[in-house]
Amino acid sequence: MFRDRKHIEFNKGKFTFHSIGTHFLNLIRSIHFRLFLLFLIIGIPAVYLMAFTDRYYYRQELVKSEVAKIQTKAAVIAADYKNCTTLNDAKNNGLYNDMVKYSTMNQVRIRIVNPNYEIESDSYSIETGKIILNSRVISSFNSNKSLSGFDKNSGAIEAVVPLINSNGTTMGI
Repeated sequence: MFRDRKHIEFNKGKFTFHSIGTHFLNLIRSIHFRLFLLFLIIGIPAVYLMAFTDRYYYRQELVKSEVAKIQTKAAVIAADYKNCTTLNDAKNNGLYNDMVKYSTMNQVRIRIVNPNYEIESDSYSIETGKIILNSRVISSFNSNKSLSGFDKNSGAIEAVVPLINSNGTTMGI
């Protein structure tokens, strides 16, 4: 039936180095194996690159979304201070207690800074009365604009919103 002696030996279970080498060389020479290697060589770096870039852009969009959300919340809190004329007036109206409750519920830290860069109110009650040196706070006082950003070193999102009273003057940040 089979005339090829090597094929008969292989089917009988007699392995020789010559038959194994021949089959291995035939495997390497086959187009299927070459296509498999080609897809492997091209596919592994492509999948790695795609996973890396997806993770990078996903994190970037997540941070951008969280910054926008916190900026909006800070603007809502700042709007509560509009009806007050001074920061002491706001404290007497109960806005400090509301700030502490909001801070506890949302796990955020809120600090109110007066124009002398002194922290008037701190929702954690740690830095009240201390001077703050933060570029966003200083820039916000100078420009009367809201600023926000993500600090890569600490992993914190900061939002700075001016507190403008009913007279149109900035009473704090």
